[in-house]
Amino acid sequence: MTSEPEPQNHDLVLGGQLPSPVSGAVLGGIAGLNRRFEQGNVIQKLVTLVQAAQYEDGLSLLYQALEHENLLVRAEAYTQLKAIAFASSVPSSFVASPILNRGIPLRVGDRIYAVYQSSVSYGDDWYYIHANIAEWYHEDYPLYHTSQDTTGSRFEYMFDTPHNNYEEPSLIAYFFDQTAADARAETAYLKKFEQFNCNICDVSPDGEPEEFDLNIWVESNAVIVEDVLKDWEDSDWTYQARVLTSLHNQKRYDLLREIWQPLGYHPLAFVHEYVIDHPCYLRLTALEM
Repeated sequence: MTSEPEPQNHDLVLGGQLPSPVSGAVLGGIAGLNRRFEQGNVIQKLVTLVQAAQYEDGLSLLYQALEHENLLVRAEAYTQLKAIAFASSVPSSFVASPILNRGIPLRVGDRIYAVYQSSVSYGDDWYYIHANIAEWYHEDYPLYHTSQDTTGSRFEYMFDTPHNNYEEPSLIAYFFDQTAADARAETAYLKKFEQFNCNICDVSPDGEPEEFDLNIWVESNAVIVEDVLKDWEDSDWTYQARVLTSLHNQKRYDLLREIWQPLGYHPLAFVHEYVIDHPCYLRLTALEM
């Protein structure tokens, strides 16, 4: 533990980097940190927790923050406590609490944003995109798991273990910030184009396309339509298939993303919001390693 705290980037937890501490942030010692935590806004509270983690006397503030009403504050406190517990220079008894074996405390009403990558699987004569969490989904992939801590007390938790089933959406990560979740879903969306295990023209559109002129769009984006699918009969559908195939061959995933849903296809990644309905915990792989 040093005397010059610097905030860390917890993308998984917070979705972004905390601002640097202001000059003189440690003036007043732990009493000053406690005061700033009580009086500050959420961002200021997060910075204060990063600073408190640099002092042995700051542990009480971190444990206090685990019970804060704001989920981001609880998450940051847990993150800092886990970092201290994992530090080789800190005795294992220094941070000893059963809660560190449970996860980030979740309260009723907390919102968790889960990023899923859609599945693309074959059925009958087309490949179909599965881009939603059906009611029965969590029968196969339980949302809550049960365990017990070092005292023998049982508790429920959520865990970000990836689901690998090519017929159903796969969990990528949990976020507390919707903006960060949307950004991660966008990355997964583009990545899915690269991971296609079939010809893109063999994927079936599942919805009604928007009304727009594909020819004008192709011209305005200077798309080079390759001479592919020569054995297909000329039609609007064939032209669309050639455009999609050309963009995929040229790895223009940005343009594919732009027209994918307007053409009636389901999204290749999405964000699903969970509203916590009973007290439990969230365990994130990045914090439990």
